[in-house]
Amino acid sequence: MNIQNYFARHIYNRGVDIYNSGGVYNVVKVGNVYKGKVLGNHEYDVEIEVSDQLKITDMRCTCPYAMKGKKCKHEAALLIELFGNHSSYDYDYEDYDDDYDDYGYDYDTKDDNCSDMYQGHEILEPLSKKSKEELLEIIGQALESPETYQTFFHIIEDMQRVNHIYQMIYQYISSNQIPLSEDYEKIYTSIQNLHHFHQDQYIPDLAKEALNQLLHTFSSLQSYQEDFFHQMIQLIDTYASQNEKTSIYFDLCVKYNQSVIYQLIDKLHQQNIPLDDLLSSYQQKISSYPISTEIYDKYLYILYHYQRESLSSVIDTNKNNLVFIKEAINLYMNHQDYQKAIDLCLQQLQEHPHQDIYLLLLDIYKQTNQNEQIIALATELLYHQYPGQIQYYQLLQQSYLPEIWEHKKKDIIHDLEKNQINISEIYIQEKMYDALFQYLAKNDDIFGMKKHEDILFEHCLDNMIQYYSRYVMNSLRHTGSRSFYHEMAELIHKISEYDFDKAFDLSNHLISLYPNRPAMIEEIRIFKVKLKDVIRAIEMTDQDITWYYQISQGQFINIDDDTNIAKKMIVLNSPDYIQLPDHYDIHEYHIMEMFANQLKDQHMKRELQKTLKGKGAFRRFKDFIYKNQLNTAWQQFLYETHRELAIQWCHKHNIEFVE
Repeated sequence: MNIQNYFARHIYNRGVDIYNSGGVYNVVKVGNVYKGKVLGNHEYDVEIEVSDQLKITDMRCTCPYAMKGKKCKHEAALLIELFGNHSSYDYDYEDYDDDYDDYGYDYDTKDDNCSDMYQGHEILEPLSKKSKEELLEIIGQALESPETYQTFFHIIEDMQRVNHIYQMIYQYISSNQIPLSEDYEKIYTSIQNLHHFHQDQYIPDLAKEALNQLLHTFSSLQSYQEDFFHQMIQLIDTYASQNEKTSIYFDLCVKYNQSVIYQLIDKLHQQNIPLDDLLSSYQQKISSYPISTEIYDKYLYILYHYQRESLSSVIDTNKNNLVFIKEAINLYMNHQDYQKAIDLCLQQLQEHPHQDIYLLLLDIYKQTNQNEQIIALATELLYHQYPGQIQYYQLLQQSYLPEIWEHKKKDIIHDLEKNQINISEIYIQEKMYDALFQYLAKNDDIFGMKKHEDILFEHCLDNMIQYYSRYVMNSLRHTGSRSFYHEMAELIHKISEYDFDKAFDLSNHLISLYPNRPAMIEEIRIFKVKLKDVIRAIEMTDQDITWYYQISQGQFINIDDDTNIAKKMIVLNSPDYIQLPDHYDIHEYHIMEMFANQLKDQHMKRELQKTLKGKGAFRRFKDFIYKNQLNTAWQQFLYETHRELAIQWCHKHNIEFVE
């Protein structure tokens, strides 16, 4: 669809300006009508009605210009948003707005202000000053001549034919569906047939639009889509001028990255079209940021294949650009020019060492089966302490024969230890847990200890308890923030998972040493309760009684309506008391529903569910379970539910429990 055909040039160009400035928004589709907001001097409501064949059947805008029956810039902007054809006419126009109510301009007396365009023309200048009604009357009189009628008919028919092809392109080439090969054939045939109607001038633009739509929509092409690509290129070759053809091809090469673009670059070279301007376009993009690696790839591709003599100097110019250097190395590797790739890696590592370059060099050695170089490089990487250390160690293991490796690994580990290299992952792989603990303890690496604490507690239990206890004691000699106390509490609780008594003693000892640190005490205190006591308190809770756990005394107390006010205030406001789940948390009706829902006997399940509907549900439920001998199952289910609530409560308040 050529949107430009619907508007005067200056109107269309103003629509492009609005679109580029982001003035189109809130676009929705209702049936066959697209509705949107467009910002001119004011916000306007615009509607575009489109048929199933993507033909525009109506356009409406609330601006004063469109209300007088004219096609306005706001309608153009919405069409550009919908169909994407947003290149401006190469045309200078006066800087004015078509919202006549902002300027008091009467467009009926001087329609579109176009008279200056045709100044001096004996026919067009007077016509430019006529109103729409006057022009239609003149055209009507002119059409009485058969020759004039035929001329006008062909103009209209020709434009309809071209617009129909635009519609086919947008209809068939879309991300909403995968076009069939016959769809592409229809487009190709329709564009090619314009030659028979003497409309050659439209062929390059249509072919370019088809290519843009194809490459913009699909990141990779099927074989028949590649065939269509080459058909469009053939049409451009045949009907476009040399300058137009070069411009189209360069634009495609810069904008898109599919494999056919490299074929197009080859074609440009074969046609002796200089590639310097294309290289300049790539250089401009490379100098900007961010830039996709595909630009580097195409730039290097041209240099490698067609300007090899300048490739080395270009690489040297970009030696500080890591991404560029990596793509250059990949280029050599893809063309199996391994020695050039190795030389570039070694040169880069000498001047700007980076792990990515090491990994590329390692990959080259793997591809070329250079085992000695693999061993040397993997060993070097171990000493750099880059991420992925264990991978280099495993690579060394794979590179040696098993009987040699058993002796070699001892030397490697000893040498790494001697150079004080962190080899925690290697210790774990080799199950050298004592060595891991000794290394971390020697360096007082608490972060390393916490990272591997599960495996160390499993294999070095006494050492870990002793280390964590000593670390907490030394750390808490000084006051700290609550977050610091919380970190220390995590270490104490980790000890309690393996030896509760030692954690409990450590906690109480610290509290006795520093009794004036309430924040610390609150964080590190270790509680221990019997789970059955928590469950019993939950079972005795109802709407009149609420139970609390008193931390300092390790006992459960309750308050009810008869409890004196002074005691209530102490319990409710003191951090020494933790409330247990109340009757809102327990919600026995919900538990009865869960019990009914889990019954396997479907008849029994439905009947029990019926008892829970309406008033008197509790009485009917109890009668039903006694009558049907479900009381034992109900009591067990109720106990398990209360037990789960008790465990959740303990976990929530960091309270240790015993069964």
